[in-house]
Amino acid sequence: MKSRPFPKHDCRHGSHAKHAATPSPAAAPLSPLRGDATAVEICQRYKLQLSYEARSLLTPTLAPMIYIERLLAKELDAAARKFLAAALPLRRSLWWSVLAIHDALGDDPDGEAFHLAPVVQWIARPSEEGLLAIRRIDKQVKRISLWGCLYQAAYSAGGRATSPDQPIAVAPPEMPRRIIAAIISMAASYREPRGYYERQRRYLLLGKSLVQGPAPWTCRNASPAQETR
Repeated sequence: MKSRPFPKHDCRHGSHAKHAATPSPAAAPLSPLRGDATAVEICQRYKLQLSYEARSLLTPTLAPMIYIERLLAKELDAAARKFLAAALPLRRSLWWSVLAIHDALGDDPDGEAFHLAPVVQWIARPSEEGLLAIRRIDKQVKRISLWGCLYQAAYSAGGRATSPDQPIAVAPPEMPRRIIAAIISMAASYREPRGYYERQRRYLLLGKSLVQGPAPWTCRNASPAQETR
């Protein structure tokens, strides 16, 4: 069995448009959870598709954290998952998906945890070389699997709608966050469909815990207020 890339925590690819140069992500806006945007603005910025009940909880000046609390209190977990994936700084959002998968693996009887390592490394130090390392292991998995979605989330977090060895297409800003929200749902039912809602709720609380504090993937004292991605 292969070693796990970090300690145990509690808790689609699309069509490709060709471009001439390597894409660079647009300058990332300040993290919504740092107060630069209301909950409504986050929903608009990332084109969130929420239920009528979830939308009815929005008010024009509502703070993102208050909206998350309202969604959780009403047990609108699907909406909370989508909103939290959009509201977290991007690397924290991707890290959330890594932690959820890590938890879903449990004791990892099939030795799958090694699939997480290149994504963990890219989150800590994003680079084109890191995306290429992800691509090498991506070739071993199915496109629409949990792992395939994780790797696509990493590519799009790096500004790509495509992997590094394919024709270049720039990812829209909502793309990685939508994939991450889907990954959280997939992780909650990965081993056993029974208990899905309890696991999803646990993962939501895990994601909420990433709102504050230093960047969890590094020893540096980098807070959300210092993150630009």
